[in-house]
Amino acid sequence: MDDEPSIREITRLVLESAGYRVCCAADGREAMKLLAEQLFDLVITDMLMPGSDGLELLSVVKHSRANTRVLVMSGGGMIGMSDYLKVAKKLGAHGVLEKPFSAECLLASVAELLKQAD
Repeated sequence: MDDEPSIREITRLVLESAGYRVCCAADGREAMKLLAEQLFDLVITDMLMPGSDGLELLSVVKHSRANTRVLVMSGGGMIGMSDYLKVAKKLGAHGVLEKPFSAECLLASVAELLKQAD
C-alpha cells in the first residue's frame, strides 16, 4: 500500500473506522504476496515505493486479479505527481488520489470504486 508507515497507519484507521476490512503492506513485494494468498475488492497503492513500485503492482493486479479495483496515490517525485497519476490512469488504475488527501476524499474514492465493481 505505502512505504511510509504514518500514511499507511492513518489510511488503515480511516478505512477501518468506516467499516472496511483492511490488510496493509509496506511495499509492492509484500502486497504481491498478499494478493497471491487472498482476494481483495480494492487495492490502494502508492506510486513510489522501494523494491516494487505502484505501476508494477498495478500491472500484476490488472493481469492476475481483473475484478480487483485499483486506487493509486502519489505525492510526486522526480517527474511530478500529476504525471505519475496520469501514467497510472493510462495503465488501468480505476482511480487516483493526490497526496496529501483528506479522510473524506479517501472514503469517497473508495466508495465510488467499490460501487463501480458491483
